[in-house]
Amino acid sequence: MEKFYDDDVKDDDELYPSIDPPSPFVVSVVHNPLLVFGTILLACFGVTFALYFLVLTNAGNPFSDLGMEMDIIDIRSKHYNSLRLARQEVKTARNIATTAADTTPMQSEIAESTYWAFESDSKEGVFGDPSSIGRMKDTFDIFLADTGFEDYCLLDSNRKCERPLSPLRMYYASSWDSEMVQSVIDNLKDPNKLKKFNTLGWCYVLGINCENAPQDVPRRDKNLVNNIYDKVRSIMDSWDMRGELIEEYNQATELASYLLQTEMFKPAVDFGYDKDFSSKNQVSKYSRGILNWGSPLEIPSNQTVKDQLKE
Repeated sequence: MEKFYDDDVKDDDELYPSIDPPSPFVVSVVHNPLLVFGTILLACFGVTFALYFLVLTNAGNPFSDLGMEMDIIDIRSKHYNSLRLARQEVKTARNIATTAADTTPMQSEIAESTYWAFESDSKEGVFGDPSSIGRMKDTFDIFLADTGFEDYCLLDSNRKCERPLSPLRMYYASSWDSEMVQSVIDNLKDPNKLKKFNTLGWCYVLGINCENAPQDVPRRDKNLVNNIYDKVRSIMDSWDMRGELIEEYNQATELASYLLQTEMFKPAVDFGYDKDFSSKNQVSKYSRGILNWGSPLEIPSNQTVKDQLKE
């Protein structure tokens, strides 16, 4: 019988090339999966514990703990919580009504937030010189100065973009009355006047907690409290971050240090300064800020949400 051979047929080595054996690491993972997983998990816990230890040994969180702002037993805390819960209840009811009517205003709700934390490497702190303040403002301007910012910002009740939560709103106020600011500082520097403002302000200005307020208060004390409140509110009305850096930036820092001592205005300034900042130490090594983004966004009728995200 005649045999035929095909010269194109490959040898076995060509048909079945040799495969390199797996590395020892792969073999160990395959044979000991639980051991490898446990080792990685322990390493994660170890790194977390090490970071936590470093934070504790370096004076901890540089900012005030938001959970320690009020004494839960204090009657003022109870009144504040009642007010907060009532506002939340009203807001929930309005949201339900708005949803039912399907008329939620565009960009009226918070969708996302961008958070900044700043640290100074100089003894003057983050608010110690115009250059440092300006660099922080430049960070926010990445978004605020963008031509399309109004299409994504959180809109307030006047349908204008809300400003970031930051002390820079004060340093870049649209107007600054140095005489009025100094008048407030001089009043709050006086321990007796500061005590009167904290004791009488809630009742004789806002009408809150009057059952625990002193009775038969002299007219001059009531006028003092209302005068301080009206001036501070007038000053704060221009904190919009829409002006140039004020020349009296040191005065702004001093004002913030005394507002921190008032129960009524502390929440307006406490967020942006570190916990060591005070009237006796008007240097803040750290600062922070939050920029909120609006929702829902306006989508053209010929697009879907996915289409817009792709763009």
